[in-house]
Amino acid sequence: MVASELRPCSEELVRDKVDKLYKKLRTEAVCVPGVDENTRMPEKPDWYDDAKFKRAQAYFKSYFTSMFLGHMAGLAIGFMMPSLVPPMAHTQSHSKVSRLWRRYFNTVLYIKLWYENLHYEEDGIAAQAFRKVNYLHKFIIKKINPPPAERKADHPVWLSQYDMVLIEWSIIAPILLNPKDCGIHDLTREQAEDLIHYWAIATYNVGIKEEFNILRSGNFDEAYYICKRILDRDIRPVARELKSPADIGIEEGHKMTISLQPLCPIFSLSDLMRHFTRVWDIPVDIPVERPWYYMAIEFYTLTLCRFRIWHWIVNIVFRYIMYSRANNIDGIAAEFDKKYPENFMPFELSNSLDPQSVLQY
Repeated sequence: MVASELRPCSEELVRDKVDKLYKKLRTEAVCVPGVDENTRMPEKPDWYDDAKFKRAQAYFKSYFTSMFLGHMAGLAIGFMMPSLVPPMAHTQSHSKVSRLWRRYFNTVLYIKLWYENLHYEEDGIAAQAFRKVNYLHKFIIKKINPPPAERKADHPVWLSQYDMVLIEWSIIAPILLNPKDCGIHDLTREQAEDLIHYWAIATYNVGIKEEFNILRSGNFDEAYYICKRILDRDIRPVARELKSPADIGIEEGHKMTISLQPLCPIFSLSDLMRHFTRVWDIPVDIPVERPWYYMAIEFYTLTLCRFRIWHWIVNIVFRYIMYSRANNIDGIAAEFDKKYPENFMPFELSNSLDPQSVLQY
């Protein structure tokens, strides 16, 4: 039986809180580095709720595949945000399909580890994964920004708290705004708030400060409307203009879906990205590989996923595919190098742009 559709309260009831948080993101968060350069990983916060955290992990186990589809669709679209593109260009980890495969297959594995393990065991695999991610982000911040002593407090930085929030938005927005389009048909308010708490903790662990964390309240209505605000005022306006470097970012998102296609033999992940651009009224054109692939997305998420037995079956298949692909990372990368040899993200982007200029969108 499918539960009644989860709906937020009237926006008027949370408008003041959403307005205040959004203003902080656009004025303060853009000037604060995304990770504290002196911290390996934050300690467990006093607002951590073990019951909510573990219920979210159990929910993920039941909707393993759909959760990942939502995460990947959001990331693919979020990558067009212009302030995210130069840091990605600087690392060159996003410059070819084969590199995207290595980078985001590892991301999928890390997210899986975080969902399936406790975060605050000092030597646990989840904590180790968080520390690796934090080290990478700190390395990028140090390389691409002026030294801390030379930074102006009111001047935006690359890979800021705002940029980290954009990534947080990418991961959670598809599930909160359009769960059915991810294949989740019975999400309740309690379950949504468990997931919100889980990702508030996970993103706190990767460096997002409490005052900027769009999920910190733990409240579904507030999280829903701040996600919608970012979609309305940040994502869509960038898509309408699609000036450089946003045009490179949307191509990078499209290439990311191609790179992760080995994980999804049932349908095209590029068409999943296209599906969300249409659902969210984002005016960018993502090529359809085959018409029936696109129809398969809607049939899969909106029809097959109404049945829990289907989730059980496809979760087993997806876990097996992940395991088999993990044993052939290099081979898959070599195949991508043959098919997609071009470098589509020039390194010069990281030197020719200023974070303040790209935030003028």
